[in-house]
Amino acid sequence: TVSQFMTRDPITAQPDTPISVAVGIMLSKRIDCLPVVNERGDLQGIVTSTDLLKSLRSIQESLEKANNR
Repeated sequence: TVSQFMTRDPITAQPDTPISVAVGIMLSKRIDCLPVVNERGDLQGIVTSTDLLKSLRSIQESLEKANNR
């Protein structure tokens, strides 16, 4: 079962954690996803490296469009 393989005490972030801090945690711990929990520890969502790359792509596309004007 998955309980045999899951991480029992995962590294987490809170909803108000700055993106730069979340990225820093993911890089320093060499993890590809970061569960987001509220103050009670309830899961609110998960930030993944794919989520961050999508955001970076969107920002980069905007910058490139602005530079081509």
